[in-house]
Amino acid sequence: MEFTIEKAYKNAITRWAKILWPKELFARHVDCVRSNDVKPVYLEDLYLAGAAGFRIDPAWEVIDAELSGRIMNSLSNMPLADMTPQDAWSETLAKVIDDDTEKDPLPDGRRPAKIIRYRGLVKLLNYLIVISKRIAIQRNRKKKPDYFLSALEGFDRAATNAADSPEKRLITKDTMKLVFERLQDAYKGLTTEQRFLVMMVYRKGMRQKQAGKMLGFSESKTTRHLKKAIEIIKQSFASTEGIDLTAEVETAFATLWQKAWTQ
Repeated sequence: MEFTIEKAYKNAITRWAKILWPKELFARHVDCVRSNDVKPVYLEDLYLAGAAGFRIDPAWEVIDAELSGRIMNSLSNMPLADMTPQDAWSETLAKVIDDDTEKDPLPDGRRPAKIIRYRGLVKLLNYLIVISKRIAIQRNRKKKPDYFLSALEGFDRAATNAADSPEKRLITKDTMKLVFERLQDAYKGLTTEQRFLVMMVYRKGMRQKQAGKMLGFSESKTTRHLKKAIEIIKQSFASTEGIDLTAEVETAFATLWQKAWTQ
């Protein structure tokens, strides 16, 4: 097995010279996969996914450059609800880049990405296609969306209900004040690039890939920055008491989201 790992490693670093994942870490990752009675077949793909799982940025660049087009082409002939193949790929990236909380933290304190769960039993391309198709199927079944993101995406539909009682309007007013304060705090915590991406995607409705290109970002880098920005904004509300996620609060949030970009 040692010879097989050595050969796979040499092939991988020849093919993807910029990744620079040490052989001992790769071998340890293979041993970890094999410890669960799994016999990985596609070791070079396991190297690529493992490096990405260990948050080595060039590995994500390779995945985006070499696999995204083929995955989107595979999705082009299946029902995607209101998504495009590009949307499905973006959501797939977001899913596999997300923190794997079941794994131990990396030396720098971050969690590995969920793509670390890939075991090399099928080609990495096919593994990601399966994830993309599952996302498309779930979307086609009209799975309930994330409250926070649906509020962001619905900012342009926000409206005040004149028929509300005085008590209800007062509650909404207090809630809006609290929400707006949290939005301002969150905005201060974003980098310039994160502010730009959130504004272009969630304020102006631009496609994520297009917004990233304006910054010179690859799609995977754009996904990481946007995901981090949304997490920062969400965290601003995590410890807030007194906000009940009602339809009125969603309307208030959406209204304030629009207002926040003018201040």
